[in-house]
This record gives sequence, C-alpha cells and structure tokens, in this order.
Amino acid sequence: MTLFAPMSRPLVPAVAALALSVSLPGLAVQPQRFVHDQEADFEPGEFDGTAVTSLGDLELAAKTELLAELPPQYTVVYDVVEVDGETYVAAGPEGAVFRLTDAPPAEDEAADQADVDANGDDEPADTETDADAETEDADDAETEEAETPSRGVELIAEFPGEQVFDLSSPFDTLLVVAVSSAEECRLIGIDRPAEEDSETFTVPLPEGARYIWAVQPTLNGALVATGPEGKVYYVERDDQGESTVTVVLDTPQANVLTLAATPTDHDVITTYPVYAGTDTDGIIYRIDEDGTTLPVYDTAEPEVATLVVAADGTVYAGTADADQARPGRMDGAADEATGRPDDEQPDGEEPDLPEGDAPEDPPLDPDPDPMSEDGEADNEASDA
Repeated sequence: MTLFAPMSRPLVPAVAALALSVSLPGLAVQPQRFVHDQEADFEPGEFDGTAVTSLGDLELAAKTELLAELPPQYTVVYDVVEVDGETYVAAGPEGAVFRLTDAPPAEDEAADQADVDANGDDEPADTETDADAETEDADDAETEEAETPSRGVELIAEFPGEQVFDLSSPFDTLLVVAVSSAEECRLIGIDRPAEEDSETFTVPLPEGARYIWAVQPTLNGALVATGPEGKVYYVERDDQGESTVTVVLDTPQANVLTLAATPTDHDVITTYPVYAGTDTDGIIYRIDEDGTTLPVYDTAEPEVATLVVAADGTVYAGTADADQARPGRMDGAADEATGRPDDEQPDGEEPDLPEGDAPEDPPLDPDPDPMSEDGEADNEASDA
C-alpha cells in the first residue's frame, strides 16, 4: 500500500473536470467486481513475505531459515528426520544420506568444491578472463545479500543408481535407511552416531517391491509401504538377527505412499490401528494389530500423499493430483483474464447490458441546497 502526500490544487479546474466527466452521454460504464481465486491469477506478481495457496488464497508466508546447502548434484530432498538432536537428510536424485553439522563449510572449502563440481575432476578452474571477472563481480553484487547457510553437511552413505525416499529411527542408537532399487529394495540399519560406510544390518524385500515410500517402526520390527504392487510388508528381526518379511496389506492400488499411527515419544508404533494412504484411487486403509485390514475412506483426489493421526485418534489426510503439479501447468495463464465477474458468464460471452445509450447524467448544480439529517432539503438554510 502506497500513501501519497496531499498537494494543493486550484478548485475550479477540478470542478470543471468533474462536471465534464459526468456529463458526457454514452460513456457510462457498468462496474464489475473481479475475484482472483486461482494460483495462476497471482503468477505475474512478485511475492515478498507472502504465498498463494492451491485454493487461491493470498497469505503470509512462513518465516524460513537456510540451514544447509547440499552439493549441487543433489537437487531433491526426500526426507528429513531428527534423532536425539541430530538431523539426517535423504537426498537425490541418486540416493544419499547426509548429516547436518554444527558449522557451515569454510569459504575456501566451498570455493574448492565449486571448482571440482564445475570441472568434473580435482583440477582447479581455468584462469578467468577480464570479461569473466566483470560478470562474476556483477553476480556477486546481486547476491551479496543472499542468505548464507547456518550449518554444513556431512555425507553418511550414498547409493548410486538407487533412491532413498524414507528415513526412520526406532531408537536413538539406530537410523533405518529405506533404499529403493530396480534390483533389490532393502532396509539398512546404521548405528548412531552414524559415520560414512557404517552399517549394522540389511533386510531385503521380495522381488515385486521396487519402491519403499514409507517405513513405520514397531516394537519388534517395521511396517514398510511399497510400490508398484501396492503392498505393505511387516519386517521382523529376532534376537539372533534373523529377519522375516510378510505381507500385511495387499491392495489393488499401485503404491502405498504413506503410513501413520498415534504418535509416541519415539517414531515407534505402540498402539494400533495404523493407517495407509495409496495412489491410483486415493484410498485410505486401516491395519489392525491382529492383521485385519479394510478400506475406510475414498478421497476425491487420486493420491493420499501424507497422513497424520492426532492423539485423540482423528486422522488427517493430505491429498494430491499429479496432473495439477505437472511442469508448465501454469505457463501462459497470466496472459488471460482469469478474474471473473460475480455473475459468472459462459465462456466467451459478455455480460448482458441494457440496450440503447446510457441515460444522460444531469448537470451538476453549482449551488446545491444543504441536506438535513433526514435527507430532505433544508429550505430554511437555503432561503437564508
């Protein structure tokens, strides 16, 4: 909102201009109220501390802090889990697990890493030309106010050609990494404090599983949501370290994307039921402790991307439609008149307006009668 300071202007030209503007016949317009309620309506604007929801609501954005920056080859963060004060990150596209450190990397280390990434080897970057130096100075000037990360990252494990979509921690001394692979999906247990190449156990899943989307630890094992066969497995390890894998939920859906149960101090199920959300038809299933399963809700969208169970047992579902998130969905939307009058008109049709010329506005009375509080002319004041 911009406030303008008042300025002194001659009164007579203003009155003349006003009279001219209201006395011209045939130029009257019909006022309309336009409502913007789609994401694309706001796309041409620049947001400063605000955000637009999928329903078209303009709201204050959450305040954020840049914690860390991953190496440039990792462009996706799939999961973040905090274990006993330490934060672990599952990144991709090719699977890797990082731990956040207390301090960001030194500037010289970051610069050396940038040179290695740019050249693909350990050789330093080529000597820059004067033009390159000028361009770099200009870029530095534009980004000198950019937020710097408050913490650094340490690589714990990497899985070339595979993905890590989920991290979990049933106990403070164990980090469970869910590795998705076309060859062999598996759960890997890493002792904490985690160090690179440290590993305590590996549990492979059956051949039909290609993706592990979610893992929900239990007291004696874990429930594992998978795709593309839409199954939930129960993985159990005995005292001798032997593992058994059984199917507890077999759905006609392609993927089971999320699992949720009543929250506990640790990320461990101690009470049932457990709820599972799927894609294809967006079905929510319930899994009871005795192994009974049944669908409990069919959502309007094709994907149940996340579930949360409150302490009182209320289940909250976050749904999605991948078609609405496809790249380029909003391209060109800003070039169209996406607002609409209150009385919606069929596409391509103008609102109905009265036929003929607009009625001629009466001329302004240069000496109008004062009005009393009841709206009637005050004759006595006028006569006076």
